Amino acid sequence: MKINNYNNLKNVSGSKIKELRLKKNMSQQDLAEKLQLIRCFTNFKRNLKN
Repeated sequence: MKINNYNNLKNVSGSKIKELRLKKNMSQQDLAEKLQLIRCFTNFKRNLKN
């Protein structure tokens, strides 16, 4: 993965993701589980089309 600089920042989305996650009272583990479920569901739907 290539690391790009944006105004001398390497992680521009991390603070925004943390802010939104905390607004929804989600832990990092909760977010990881939700993203994994979304990915599994997307892959499942894609496989149904084939």
